[in-house]
Amino acid sequence: MALLCVAAMFTIAACGSDDDSSDSGSDGAVSASGDASKEGSSAASGESLTLPDGLTAGILHVQGNAQSDQLIGYALTDALDELGVKYTEKDPQGNPGKTATDLDALIGQDPDVIFGISVEAATIQSQLRKAKERGIPFINVGGTIRESPLVALSPVPSDYAQAAIASQYLLDILASENNGTPAGKVASFGFDPIYSLLQRRQTFELMAEPYKDVDIVTQHQVNFEDPNADIQGATQDIMQANPDLKAIYTCCDFTLPPIAAGLRQANATDKVKVVSVQLGTPAALDLVKNDSVTAVGNAALGASSYMAVDEWARAVAEDREICRDCWHKYEQMFAYDMVGKDNLDISYELRPDFVVQKLVVDYPAFFTAKWKQEFGL
Repeated sequence: MALLCVAAMFTIAACGSDDDSSDSGSDGAVSASGDASKEGSSAASGESLTLPDGLTAGILHVQGNAQSDQLIGYALTDALDELGVKYTEKDPQGNPGKTATDLDALIGQDPDVIFGISVEAATIQSQLRKAKERGIPFINVGGTIRESPLVALSPVPSDYAQAAIASQYLLDILASENNGTPAGKVASFGFDPIYSLLQRRQTFELMAEPYKDVDIVTQHQVNFEDPNADIQGATQDIMQANPDLKAIYTCCDFTLPPIAAGLRQANATDKVKVVSVQLGTPAALDLVKNDSVTAVGNAALGASSYMAVDEWARAVAEDREICRDCWHKYEQMFAYDMVGKDNLDISYELRPDFVVQKLVVDYPAFFTAKWKQEFGL
């Protein structure tokens, strides 16, 4: 029953954030539509496309110090550079008030588009309305956010799919240590106000539910006022209360260094398996390499940035609405997998100081070749 529910969630997640459509707030502006028939008419007929000169973009980060944010941002700027689009970046460093202020500043520059990196629409409603009134589409990249008609496009990997793969990976480990049936105490780390992280926690609980001997002893909600100290301290407290803890299931990469530090202080690194839904960032991969973390999810989040830029640029060139669901034809580029020490291949140099797992699908090469053919770059 649990697996059927997960399968149903995949179906929902595959279309989820793109079901609603929005209309243009001004004449001639690029707006959003769910009509795939309006996508690609010029390219399909063999005509070359032309981008107007002087296109500009704004980029609104969610937390620039997080390597996951950096990974998505690097891919976004690389894609915009390929098309010759100038951009301005703002990093509110996770502060909701500054997020709104920074978005106001970007809107004030009157760009042709604004990309938000996993920024929840609920916290910036008035700014999104202002952007729509001025004909500036707001596009989400990176991670799942709650649906909003004010978000023109959201080409993101399924958090349910990523979480299900990580959950099954962990359950298989627990089964291998108990004659084929998952068992043992597990702690989880997350932050439910962020929608994607809520989905990841719920997925593990759903998949673990049929196994009565899997005991989720705590679901720690991260305190973002001082997340590193909070996570490290919580890890030590959990180990003290549960010295027989078998595993930790965690939402994402930023939790891994303090979890590893907490386990070291508790002398439990070799006793507790640590599995993260996301992400194959440099710090996370280093912890896999030195046996502090068992495995991390890898969903090629940078592909989200390229898909977003591709659809926006084609909509501009074809003078049509942004198609909200056309990106799904590329979604297999996310290529969900788990990276453990047995398949570690840290060889993709996104930046000289930012080297990550080898890409399953070389999406930068694909879109670069595609744009050269379509736009004559």
